[in-house]
Amino acid sequence: MERTDGWAAGLRLSLATQPASGALRRNDRVQRHLFDYLASEVLAGMPGGLREFLLRCSILPELTAARCAHVSGLPQAAAWLDEVERRGLFVSVLDAEETTLRLHDLFRDFLEDRLQRDHPGQLAPLLERAAEHETDLARRVGYLTRAGAWDKATAVLAQAAQERISAGAGAELEQLLALFPPAQAEARPDLHLVRGLAAWPRFDWDTLLVSMQRAADGYALAGRERDAALARINLCSGLLHAGRLAESTREHAALRALPLDDAVRAFVCYSAAWDAFAGARGEEVAAMYAEMMGWLERLPVAPLWQQFPMHCVFIGLPGMQPLLERFCDGALRITGEQPSQLHAGVMHIRCWAALSGGDLAGAARWLARADEDTHWLGSPRNVLTDNRMTHALLQTLRGDHEAGLGAAHALVDDMVRQSPLAHRRVHLSEVLFVHSRAAWIAQDLPALRELDRALAEVVTPYEWVAAPSLRAMSGAFVAIADGHLEQAQRALEPLAADVNRSLFYLGTQARVMLADVQRRRGALPAAAGTLAPWLDEAARSGEFAGALLAGVPVVDGLAAAPWATLLTPAQQVLLQRFSTLLRDGRNGAPAPASGGAATMAAPASAAARAPAPLAEVLSEREREVLERITAGDSNKLIARVFDLSPHTVKRHVANILGKIGVDSRGQAAAWWRSRDER
Repeated sequence: MERTDGWAAGLRLSLATQPASGALRRNDRVQRHLFDYLASEVLAGMPGGLREFLLRCSILPELTAARCAHVSGLPQAAAWLDEVERRGLFVSVLDAEETTLRLHDLFRDFLEDRLQRDHPGQLAPLLERAAEHETDLARRVGYLTRAGAWDKATAVLAQAAQERISAGAGAELEQLLALFPPAQAEARPDLHLVRGLAAWPRFDWDTLLVSMQRAADGYALAGRERDAALARINLCSGLLHAGRLAESTREHAALRALPLDDAVRAFVCYSAAWDAFAGARGEEVAAMYAEMMGWLERLPVAPLWQQFPMHCVFIGLPGMQPLLERFCDGALRITGEQPSQLHAGVMHIRCWAALSGGDLAGAARWLARADEDTHWLGSPRNVLTDNRMTHALLQTLRGDHEAGLGAAHALVDDMVRQSPLAHRRVHLSEVLFVHSRAAWIAQDLPALRELDRALAEVVTPYEWVAAPSLRAMSGAFVAIADGHLEQAQRALEPLAADVNRSLFYLGTQARVMLADVQRRRGALPAAAGTLAPWLDEAARSGEFAGALLAGVPVVDGLAAAPWATLLTPAQQVLLQRFSTLLRDGRNGAPAPASGGAATMAAPASAAARAPAPLAEVLSEREREVLERITAGDSNKLIARVFDLSPHTVKRHVANILGKIGVDSRGQAAAWWRSRDER
C-alpha cells in the first residue's frame, strides 16, 4: 500500500504476484509486472512528443513549466504539463503559486527506467541540467552524484557547507557525504573539510581532527595553501577542545606567522582567543578578539561573519564587554535577524550583557529570543550548551529554581549520556560547575555536596587549565554551607586576587564571596579592602554579574553590614543596589519557562500585548500551519506534512504573523498556546 500510494491497479498487481523462485526477488517481479502494465496501458497510447517530454522530465520530483523546459530542452513544456494534468497521468497538483505537478513515485520510476533503456546516454546530462537551476542543496548534490559529476558535486557541497552549518543542518551534510563512493570521498580534501565542519556542532572532536588533518594534507598536496591554512585553523579548534592544548598553542603560533588574507587571519585570531581562554590566559583574550574584529570589519560579508558563532564564554573576561557589544552590532547589521547559530550567539551575548548590568528581566527577554533560534535550528549541541548554561544561572537568579536547576541537570545529562568521549573528558567539569553554581544560588545544599564530590571524581589530564579553579570554588560553596569559613577563605583568596579567567565572572564572584566570608569572621576592614577596588571598577564598567552570582544571602549580608567609613557612601549605595537588583529580578516579569531550548518563550513585549483577534481571522490551512509551528516544526517539515512547497509555507507563516500581530514564530506559538488555555 505504501509503495503504490493507494493506486488500485498497482496494488492489485502487487498482490497478484506470486512469490519469486530462483534468483528473481519478489520486489523485482512486482516491479516488472507494474512496469509492463504502465508500458502497455499508459505509455503506448501517448503522442510521441508527450512521451519524450515525460521521459526527459522523469528525473524531477516536481514539474513546473520553467524547470521542465530547462531540463528537457522542449519549449512547449507548459503545454505538455497541461496535457499531463488533463489526462490525469498519475500526478498530483501541489498548492503553489505556479502550476506544479508531482508524478506518482512508481510512474516516475517506470519513466526513468524506460529513459535508461531507450536513451542510456541522456540520463547524466539531464541530471546535470536539473542541478543547474535547483536551489535545494540535497536535490542538487543528489542530481550531480547520480550523474557521476563528482567535481561539480564536491564544489557545490563545499560552497554551501558553512552556510548550512550555520542554519543547523550539519546532519544534512553528513547524509550528502554518504552519496559519494568511499574512493571519491577519500581523494577529495573538500569533502574531508565538510565532514569536519559537520562534526563541529556535535562536538565530535575525534572526527573533526581526522577530517581536518586529511583536508589540510590534501590541500597542501594540491598547492591550495589558503585552504590548507583554513583546515589547520579548524584543526586547532579540535585540538584545544580535545584537551591537546600544547599542540593547539604551537599550531596557532605557526599560523600567525604565515602571510594570510584578512578573512583567514580573522579565523586565526578567533581561534587564538579560544586557545587563550582554554589555557586560562584570560587577560590575552581581548587582544586576540580585538584583532579579529579589525579583520572582520574590513569584510562586511554575511557568510564570513556566520562562521564566528560562539562567544558566550568570553563574557566577564578583562576588556571583553565593549568588544562583544561591537561584535553583536556588526553581526546584526551584516547578517540580519534570520535564525542562525550566529544569531543565537548574539542573543546569548545580549542576555549576559543585560544580566551583567543588573537587568534580569531584560536578560530574560534576550534569552527568550535565543530560545527561538535554538529550537528553530533543531537544538544543535553547540548552541544548546550555551542556552542551557544561561538558563541554569539566569532562571535561578530570578528565583525560578526548579527551571534553573532543571536546565543545569539537562546540561550535565547531555554531557554524560550523549556527548562524545573526546568532548566529555575535557568539558564535564565545566558543566558540573555550572550546575554547582545554580545550586549555590538556589541554596540547594544536598546538590552542592553531591556536585562537589562529582567534580572531585572527574579529574582528567585533558581538562582545560581553569578546572582546578572550578573545583576550588565548588569547595568554597560547600565550606560556607557547612560553616567552615576559614577553609572557604583559603579556597577563595587565590581566585579573588586574580582576574576573571573562566566561565562568567568567576574571579569577581570569588572576590564578593570572600568579602562576605571576611565579614562573617569579624574582619570588616579586610572585607572592605577586598570589596572597595572592585566596587569602584563595577561603578565605572557597569558589570555587576559577579556580585549577583554570589547569591542573595551574600549580597544581602554585605549590603546590611555596618561599614561606617570603611566604604565610601557611593560604594555602600552600590551594595544596596545589588540587593535591590536581585529582589527586582525575582519580583519582575516571569523568567522564560524552559529547561533549555525545549520550550520556546515569547519575549515580554509579546506577552504584554493585548490578545490578538480570535482564530477565526485565520484560514483553516493557516490554523493547521500554526499548530505545526507551535509543535516546533520547521518550514520544510510543514511543507512535507501538508504536501506544500516551502515557498507556500513561508507565505502562510508571513500571513499568520501579520494577522495575529506578532513578530516571530515563537511569539505566534505563545499566542496559540494562550488561546488554547483561554
